[in-house]
Amino acid sequence: MADRNDFKIVAQTSINYLSSLCSELNIELNDVSDNEKARLGFYHLILEAATGEADLQTVSQCITDTRYNTILFGQGTDDLGIDAVYIKESEDENVNNEILLFNFKYREQYKPDQEQEESALSRCEKFLNYIVDLDEKLETDLPPESKTYLFLNDIRKKLNSLSIWDMKLFIVSNETMPISNQEYINRFQKAHELKVECITLDTISNYIFNKKIPHQCKFLLGKNDCLSFNRELGSTDTSFIVKLSLIDVIRITCTNVNLLKKYDMLEDSEVNGATLNESLLYDNVRGFLGQTIFNKKIQNTLVNEPENFFIYNNGLTLTTSSLEANSQNTGNRFLFELQNFQIVNGGQTIRSIYEYLMGQDVNKIANLRKASVLVRIFKVSSDDCLKNKIAEYTNSQNAISAKDLKSVDQKQIQIEAYLKPFNIQYIRKTATNPPSNDQYRLGMETLAKIIFSAMGFPEKVTSQKTKLFTVFYDEIFGSALNLDELMPLIEAYRAISKFKRDRTEQQACYVLYIMKKYDKDISSSFELLTKALNTYEARTNASDARKLIQKGFKLHLDSLATQDKVASGTEIS
Repeated sequence: MADRNDFKIVAQTSINYLSSLCSELNIELNDVSDNEKARLGFYHLILEAATGEADLQTVSQCITDTRYNTILFGQGTDDLGIDAVYIKESEDENVNNEILLFNFKYREQYKPDQEQEESALSRCEKFLNYIVDLDEKLETDLPPESKTYLFLNDIRKKLNSLSIWDMKLFIVSNETMPISNQEYINRFQKAHELKVECITLDTISNYIFNKKIPHQCKFLLGKNDCLSFNRELGSTDTSFIVKLSLIDVIRITCTNVNLLKKYDMLEDSEVNGATLNESLLYDNVRGFLGQTIFNKKIQNTLVNEPENFFIYNNGLTLTTSSLEANSQNTGNRFLFELQNFQIVNGGQTIRSIYEYLMGQDVNKIANLRKASVLVRIFKVSSDDCLKNKIAEYTNSQNAISAKDLKSVDQKQIQIEAYLKPFNIQYIRKTATNPPSNDQYRLGMETLAKIIFSAMGFPEKVTSQKTKLFTVFYDEIFGSALNLDELMPLIEAYRAISKFKRDRTEQQACYVLYIMKKYDKDISSSFELLTKALNTYEARTNASDARKLIQKGFKLHLDSLATQDKVASGTEIS
């Protein structure tokens, strides 16, 4: 259960997010209180955690909240009760596209038993009614250039297309208790054909990074519950596959240090109230996915068929720097001791087990004892790239994006280390690195777009962005990548962002492309881009955003740039 200190950490982390954004955009907020800064930064903390989007300006463009846009940009319009919108196109043909809607409530004072207000749902209805009632004119309440108008118009088109779109509404606050009236939530979901998820202080605290710390544990197993193997013949680095009761799983992964080595614990009820040590998931490629269908199935199994949990579940995968298995009781048992271990696969399983432990099932302790899980334990050195491959290849239980799978790739780890001395916080995994005041945040996806745009493909960084970490990955991050060339590109991208605060990511990528290929400054590059947009004749009455992803537009822009070079007598590289 999150407490007062967690409340304060969330507030300070939120302020840090806003400070980083203001630093990027050269915005000064001298007359804004710390509580107001926390409120505005709170949007960024949650949106990054929920969507996986680490680029601060891209996140900012998703925020429709009236007060946020008024304070930061001086152009706030009615948000109709929805404070942010994120359109998530799926990378997997078996997973539906998503429209994620957010309603925020930031509390300035901590109250341990405060529950989210039911009225938060009713405040969203005006926005949702515009989606349902297609005859209602958007222009009635909204300027056509406002974020709310543009998002509503886009959502209407998507829901009326042949593509499948799921809609989800997040009710977010830094209060400790979610809305308790589940019957009201169910009626609301049915009326608006969407799913509602409440995010409170507990969940938010899980989003915030806990530094990886050394972790030791012990557990005792019968000889029939473990199988050893060696990667190489004659190697002393033995790894194991074991069968562990969920009581032991909780005991060795919780924050209660008194239980970690208590392999001879007499009363299973001692794990009651235990909380997961989040730092054990430092090397896990997933962020917190919330109550997915997989998580619900895990908990349903524990309620109804705990003895079959071992059969139904894919298990856990651990890597450890030290692994000992000493024979006990004349070889009938083995005492295991692990040091500095990490859960690299099974993050959703372990979180679902703890969710069940925190629930109200009167049989939960007995069921957790009945249930067991397969645990793979690999002994690897801290610098062994095998550890990263294990994390990548064993993750298959919930759908994982290609970007998240590559977050443990050795090249990404090299880039993170290379950029650190330049005071750049490279975000390989979202929601694990809250911003610091003096660091520039750069996400993996943003860097991929920067590099690919500079290589000459600005039209592909948005139209084919799902391929950045699959089809195009080796082209972007392969052996030809010179790390020394990264900083000039990153600095150029930052300068573009500061030059034009309301630029879109697509525009920034095109301007970077123009600067790189045609040796133009930022101002001239924006002028050329604007000229190309105004003179390009698309087959349909396409928006600027649609033009930017068309190959024909890029050819048109290149033609204009060539004409400018010829007119000025400058050779084209």
